[in-house]
This record gives sequence, structure tokens and C-alpha cells, in this order.
Amino acid sequence: MALQRTALSNERTLNSWLRTGLATVAAGFTIGIVLGQEGPLGPARTFGIVLIAVGGLICVVGLLRYRSLRARLGPDDVSSVPLWLLELLVGFFLVASLVGAALLLRS
Repeated sequence: MALQRTALSNERTLNSWLRTGLATVAAGFTIGIVLGQEGPLGPARTFGIVLIAVGGLICVVGLLRYRSLRARLGPDDVSSVPLWLLELLVGFFLVASLVGAALLLRS
């Protein structure tokens, strides 16, 4: 029972990391688009791009921490989300963040 609680807690923590990363990327887009009217590399747009990069990094760190604890828990006795699916989700999120940052730089 304790192993199941720990595995579920690990998944909730990963969700928190992903939610924080997504919120940081959204804040970066908002700052870059709404406040970044002074040109392609003005201070607001640059700060927005930095926030987008930090949001992507937050997601990667969360996934690495999740994988680390999941490996320490031992074999997959506890049913949880497949690791390949989580890696695919974070990869998609990173690609979307990079594309968004490139679009923000272009406009």
C-alpha cells in the first residue's frame, strides 16, 4: 500500500511540474506578445522568450525527477501511466515551446 501511495504521489508531483512549466510558457507568450510591441528584441519580448525557455526546462526537470524516483521504486508492480507516454508529452511540449519562441522572435 505504501508503494502505491508513493507512486501516485510521484505522478501528482510530475503533474505539478508540468503545470508550472505550462504556466511559465503561457506567461512568456503573454508578456512577449502583449507587452513586446517595441520590436523583435525589445526587453519585454526577450523576457518572454526567456520565460518560454525556463518553462520548457521546468518540464524536463520534472520528468527527470519522476524517472529517478520511479526507477528507485523498483519493478512496475504499481499500475501507472506508461513512461513513453510521459516522455512523448514532454517532448511535444518542448517542441511547441521552441516553435512558439521562434514565432515570437519572428514577429
